[in-house]
Amino acid sequence: MQSTTREPRYSIIARQLASDIEQGKITVGQMLPTESELTRDFGASRHTVRSAIKQLQTLGLVATRRGRGTEVISAKPLQSRVGFSFDNLNDFLVIAELTKLTGMSKTHDRVSAQIAEATGWQAGERCLCVKALRTSIADRESIAYIEVYLRWQYASIEKKIARKTVAISKLVEQEFSLQTKEVRQLIRPQAVSAEVAGKLKVEVGAPGLIVGRRYIADNDETYMYVVSHQSGSNACIELRMRYDR
Repeated sequence: MQSTTREPRYSIIARQLASDIEQGKITVGQMLPTESELTRDFGASRHTVRSAIKQLQTLGLVATRRGRGTEVISAKPLQSRVGFSFDNLNDFLVIAELTKLTGMSKTHDRVSAQIAEATGWQAGERCLCVKALRTSIADRESIAYIEVYLRWQYASIEKKIARKTVAISKLVEQEFSLQTKEVRQLIRPQAVSAEVAGKLKVEVGAPGLIVGRRYIADNDETYMYVVSHQSGSNACIELRMRYDR
């Protein structure tokens, strides 16, 4: 398979492994080579190999079981959907490394009654609001339109928020010595608004999902709230539950 010089190294590795799986060189039910073996075989760092494996999980080709390794669970990638597979917070935050933010806007805003109810913040207090389209680096497919609300005491990272593949939560952690303890999600159906429809290029009123995501620090404070809008073929939540034998 050919690739452009701008394609990330992890994406090249993921495509090669996906090709091996599709061609039957690595069969369903078989374990992928270990992280150390892949690092050696591809001459890549562990971080790059882990990102490649996450992309295979995104495609629905593999599942990683703690203490056992990564098993091939499908020879064909999921069709017409974008999803991410994770079983812990560190894996969840890797999503930022597989996507980029485009069409970004940043505004100094006030917390609405709706956001206050979801977060426990005070309605009317200042916040930094970042809006952007989250796009897959691998295939440039639009995944979701997001609205990020950051409490004002952390708004000084505004200039550091760019299109780079760094999670905003990680920027907050690094700048303010916080640790994200957990992320809570609430998923609801929605009819897509005119603003979101224009970003995702779907019809106004189209069915979709809205995900409210609270980022909670180790001091139990909700320091960031993210609203993620999905529609069309991307508006789905897929879960796999298996016995850890």
